[in-house]
Amino acid sequence: MGRPAGFTDDQVFAWLAGHLSQAASVTVIEVSQGTGVSVGSIYHRYGSMDDLLARAWLWAIVRQRAPLVVPLKGEGVQAAIQIALHTVRFARTDPVAATILACCPRSAFVKPGLMTDSIGEIVSHDARFEALFLAFASRSGFTPVAAELAMIRYPTCVVQMYLPAVEVPRHAELFVKKAARTTLGIGDNGKQSEHARH
Repeated sequence: MGRPAGFTDDQVFAWLAGHLSQAASVTVIEVSQGTGVSVGSIYHRYGSMDDLLARAWLWAIVRQRAPLVVPLKGEGVQAAIQIALHTVRFARTDPVAATILACCPRSAFVKPGLMTDSIGEIVSHDARFEALFLAFASRSGFTPVAAELAMIRYPTCVVQMYLPAVEVPRHAELFVKKAARTTLGIGDNGKQSEHARH
């Protein structure tokens, strides 16, 4: 029976989140020094530095998007608000994955022009998520641009104001909700204006 690995993916990904939220790139030597995991163990588990980075990004998007599958199969204003709020709530419950997604450049994890098994999974995951998201926007009468701004971009900007330095406060939800309602053209009566549908 082999020796236990002595480290977890979560530990390595947490170090990467902290490092890449402050730096543009990372080397295997830096990962080894930062985590205390030998270079050989890193290569043994991940195969390459590129695949380690891609696996960290995939880990983060799967954790962040899994709870959105059900609301994205629905429609309407309330579902849209819940989807928008998920980003800030997720940042409180899973700050490491949220830091990777909100505070680190995607290009630091998913290298353009490279293809690994993990990157292939990311491309497939992105395509499925985009299809779900666009179908939700269409059913709900939201333009794709307004839906993306309200439910993804603005909430992500709110998270970036806090992570990785401090926890995202609960009152941040108020800003996200207001921004989503305004962007989607939802009035105080809870209905979308005719102008916002075009």
